[in-house]
Amino acid sequence: MEHNLPDQTKNWEGFRPTAYSLDVNRVCALPLERVAEASTGQHQTIPVTVGEVYRSLAEQVVRVESIPPILVATAKTEVVFDGPHFNCHLLQVLLDLRKDGFDGFCAKWYWYESDSLTDEVGHSYRFFVVDKDRIVRESVSFTDAQGSGFNPSVFTRSEVSPPRSVRYGEWEKADTRFWYRKFYQETRMGQLMMLRNDEPELYHYGEGRWRPELTLYLVYRRMSSIRWAVWTMVLLMVLLLGILLWSR
Repeated sequence: MEHNLPDQTKNWEGFRPTAYSLDVNRVCALPLERVAEASTGQHQTIPVTVGEVYRSLAEQVVRVESIPPILVATAKTEVVFDGPHFNCHLLQVLLDLRKDGFDGFCAKWYWYESDSLTDEVGHSYRFFVVDKDRIVRESVSFTDAQGSGFNPSVFTRSEVSPPRSVRYGEWEKADTRFWYRKFYQETRMGQLMMLRNDEPELYHYGEGRWRPELTLYLVYRRMSSIRWAVWTMVLLMVLLLGILLWSR
């Protein structure tokens, strides 16, 4: 599939079930266009970046609508931005997170599902987001399709960083398992993943679909079958012994 990505990302192998962070420099450099009214009444576009928009709006955002274009409403005005779908959507997610008191750049992003698109050639990738020691978004989806501008290089794996101590990496892995298990156990989206008929993989929670009550029932049935087999053998042996004694 053609991703329309920079050369360094064309050999991308896909997301993994681990903790990702947003690369601030790459995200902030993503291009957009601000749509403005010219004095003639016609629309004109002004080149901007995701970082410039994110910084300029500070804490002013009260509403974010539609992508693309994306309409950002503040207490004083409404601003429209256009550009690649991926860039617009990522800006929308970041602004929504900040509006709710969270920081998408400090957050951890955990991928948990990829899916094929039905209306065009491409894929979608779904994440849950952790900030301030809690899951703040259960489902954030990004689309990889022709012309979408999808760029996975903005996501960097935390485990790639040099370890701070000998066992630091093991603590990081344990933390990742903790959040995946919490996602499947405590969120609606995680529960739906566990209940789906197609049984998608549950990362770091392989026992999630184990049903102890069903397992115990099957064991009981098995043991019952064994007991019946034993009693049948005993009965046959008694009958055989009776026949032998009677034949004497």
